[in-house]
Amino acid sequence: MTTADQSTPPQCPRCNGPLALFDGDTGGRSRATPGRSVEVCGLCCQSEAILAAAGVELVPPAEWPVPANTLVVWPTGAGSAG
Repeated sequence: MTTADQSTPPQCPRCNGPLALFDGDTGGRSRATPGRSVEVCGLCCQSEAILAAAGVELVPPAEWPVPANTLVVWPTGAGSAG
């Protein structure tokens, strides 16, 4: 097993964002890959779950990365600071 360069955090292959947004963020595995074999960030995992529940076809890995502004996220109910 090789160690990643600590100056470059791992990137999500689906959105090119950081794979983890905070310490302990485990992300998830993409529903669009066979056997959910590819690890994606939590936002992409959540977006895929919402789209799949709505019956929307998921973007296949061959068409990744997807634009970040196309991610669907579930509202958390947390207010913004500003």
